[in-house]
Amino acid sequence: MKKKIIYALTMTFILLFTIATMSCTPKTTVFVQPSGNVVITIDIKSSEVMDSIAANFANFSEEEKKANASIFETEQIKKELEKQGLKVFYVKSNSLAGIQAKFKVFQKHMQGENSFVKTNMKKGLLNLSIGPKNIQEFVNMLSAEDREMLDMLMAPVFTGENLSEAEYIENMAAFGPTLANELKRSKMKISVTCPKKVLNIEIKPFGKGVKKGNKAYIEIPLTRILCVKEPIFAEVKFRP
Repeated sequence: MKKKIIYALTMTFILLFTIATMSCTPKTTVFVQPSGNVVITIDIKSSEVMDSIAANFANFSEEEKKANASIFETEQIKKELEKQGLKVFYVKSNSLAGIQAKFKVFQKHMQGENSFVKTNMKKGLLNLSIGPKNIQEFVNMLSAEDREMLDMLMAPVFTGENLSEAEYIENMAAFGPTLANELKRSKMKISVTCPKKVLNIEIKPFGKGVKKGNKAYIEIPLTRILCVKEPIFAEVKFRP
């Protein structure tokens, strides 16, 4: 029987991060509404290498591979997101380890200490936080079988092992040089649209930010996230 990933989310970050680590081309858009609510769209196109590894790990039959079966239980993901009070527009698979999703996070659900996204419309601020605590909260919710899927990545952020990025990439080379090379050049790309002109972007301790009109573009190396020891903070300031 094949293994499928089943999510139990308590914050938006959980879906963003976990899906991102399943692919080498994660794209996320964040649309800040005047109300302070946020609409998030995820579009993940997995590589052939990741599809092959995921299919073998999930014990897919040759028939399932040919039928482009998905490791994601999209209906279950949708239900779990809705249980957390999010408005889900759609969740659908586009390849074996690829997925598309669009949902709304209401401002009242952004108050948690480890929440991925927070808005302050009076000050004109959008804050994003990616760190070990909100990642580990997700890992702790998973069943042993689901944790095995994340263990496949052998990422220090999941295992707690103290590895540098170079050491982590060297370990991943066990799956072949192609995957290791994909990881080295992969980035988590987040596009943010604000109600008014973006005034400033600050990302620490690492990452790139570019502003243009009412948009902000954030780019963080995926291996930095997988090896993160302290939270990564991004703050987008826009005209209130």
